[in-house]
Amino acid sequence: MKRTFAAVFAASLILTGCVEKVTQVPFLDKVLTASEFTAQQPLRQRVLVFCANDPGRFRGDPNCINAQQSARSTMVGNGNFPRVQPAVPAWATSQAKDK
Repeated sequence: MKRTFAAVFAASLILTGCVEKVTQVPFLDKVLTASEFTAQQPLRQRVLVFCANDPGRFRGDPNCINAQQSARSTMVGNGNFPRVQPAVPAWATSQAKDK
């Protein structure tokens, strides 16, 4: 019984070491969405600074991508701007009628 427990315990320790972390950002254990970064601006800023420090290595990290997308969306919105119809000045239309 003790051997079985020891074997299972040893196997679990070995397998725990084999699980790769999903993000390379050392102070995060999971991947956050862009919405979560938008809600937590100080954390987003911290991740952006970390990722900008070595963009060659962290460019493809999901947290770096999501933090950048959150910052982009916060600055410019969703890009779904209303159409603006230019107004023709009154003097331009009155001159056209006079000719």
